[in-house]
Amino acid sequence: MKKIILGIFLIINSLASFSQDSSLTRKFINHLSSPEMYGRGYSYNGDSIAAEYIKNQFVMMGVQPLEYDYHQYYGFNAFSMEGPVSFTISVRKLSPFKDYRIAPFSKTMNKSVRIIHVDSKILIYPEKIKNFNQKHGKELSGSMIYIDISKLNPKDNDLKKTYQTELGRLNMKNPFEGSLGVIIGVKELPCWALSNTDFQRNYAVIYVSSGIIEKKDKSAEISFDNDFGHHKTQNVCGFVKGIQQPDSFIVYTAHYDHLGSMGDSVIFFGAHDNASGTATVLNLANYYQNHPSYYSIAFLLLSGEETGLRGSSYFAKNPLIPLEKIKLLINLDMMGGGDAGIMVVNGQHPLTKPFVDKMIEINNHNQYLDTIKTRPNSANSDHFPFSEKGVPALFIFAMGGKTGNYHHWSDTSANCSLAKWEEIFWLIVSSTEAIITEQH
Repeated sequence: MKKIILGIFLIINSLASFSQDSSLTRKFINHLSSPEMYGRGYSYNGDSIAAEYIKNQFVMMGVQPLEYDYHQYYGFNAFSMEGPVSFTISVRKLSPFKDYRIAPFSKTMNKSVRIIHVDSKILIYPEKIKNFNQKHGKELSGSMIYIDISKLNPKDNDLKKTYQTELGRLNMKNPFEGSLGVIIGVKELPCWALSNTDFQRNYAVIYVSSGIIEKKDKSAEISFDNDFGHHKTQNVCGFVKGIQQPDSFIVYTAHYDHLGSMGDSVIFFGAHDNASGTATVLNLANYYQNHPSYYSIAFLLLSGEETGLRGSSYFAKNPLIPLEKIKLLINLDMMGGGDAGIMVVNGQHPLTKPFVDKMIEINNHNQYLDTIKTRPNSANSDHFPFSEKGVPALFIFAMGGKTGNYHHWSDTSANCSLAKWEEIFWLIVSSTEAIITEQH
């Protein structure tokens, strides 16, 4: 025990000698969440612009590539909403994202449309929808169906679940056959998300703040372009060779992709989610390049997370290093804030618990953070495909503190606090090195 405590003390002191602060992380976040990255999505190839930036950082640091030119290429189907976006009711031009949000899978539309108002109750009665379609067949062509669900609050839980199910199905299929799609009036506009965007639709779904469209409104001008096709993307992968056992690896991961843009009108900057995690991994690369470890340390900056963990799933199926050689994988997502501590997902698994226990021990000694909490494993970030393959993998995210709203344009660098970033950084590194020291 004395040997372990002494080892931890020496590690912490060696870390303190490395001139490291949040200014470099802020620099990375500023670049990654700048307008020039177009939200690091598929509009304007923002993800590839970000990947090139990350690669250049690795090159300047002297981090070695895991793959030729650092890129592991792959692809998937995706939508790309580029160019002007507009929505006008009568003579009232609506404000994009503030007044309305176009579902990212929506079919291109540049036309005047008829608005047909429909009672929300129709959603849970398939027979009524069928009768409606038969009665209004000719009208549906060139029309958008408007359903206001802002006052929909059934007290019966089963009925509430039924409504939620049917609303979810609108994202998969248009029940109003022949129409151009559905406009949904809501109390609160939903966050932008890229799930279920891997196949093409022949209709649009647009969410509008309740009250903007009135019963007297019978037409609208809607204009946006949204291309669908195979998108080539890449993981960016580097490593620092280990001193004693270079064929074994500690792996740090973070997804660098975000939500892209809703045309030219709205960019989702993604500073907290997840420029902050990407910047932390780049900082880890910088640290280990100057302080090589016993094992090799790999750095995986992954794309496609927002569309369903695609980059991590691809790497786990096509690993550039043997998965059985990974001693521990630490995934970092949403690393801004941290005033309320950190959450460790999959931290109680027998393969990852020793690391979490070490974090708690070091944190208690140094009082870095208020708390370290754990949660069961979940498919909520890029650690998951690796854990499914038997790799000791966990996911750390910061809790509390100032950050922009989730999946919102307000997730900017200015709104992303790094008040506890240094403490989190040193806690992760010192815990990793302490575990390595114990193993040898």
